[in-house]
Amino acid sequence: MMWNDGNWSVGGWLVMTLVMLAFWGAVAVLIVGLVRTGRGASRRSSDEHTHPAWRANEILDERFARDEINEDEFTSRSALLRSSVGHA
Repeated sequence: MMWNDGNWSVGGWLVMTLVMLAFWGAVAVLIVGLVRTGRGASRRSSDEHTHPAWRANEILDERFARDEINEDEFTSRSALLRSSVGHA
């Protein structure tokens, strides 16, 4: 029995210690996971698409995929965007 006349037995202390370790371990894993997720999202948003031409290139790709512009126009505008990224 874990509870004996108001005193904890050795088994009770062991169970309590293991539960406490499991709880704080779960809290630590949760915090590390949240920090990694947050850091990964901010790193992605700061590293990718830093130049305005990247967004313009995405729009150009979407317009070409929707067949709003032809291949010649896509090629010439892509070249123009690549040259603007190279000079920035």
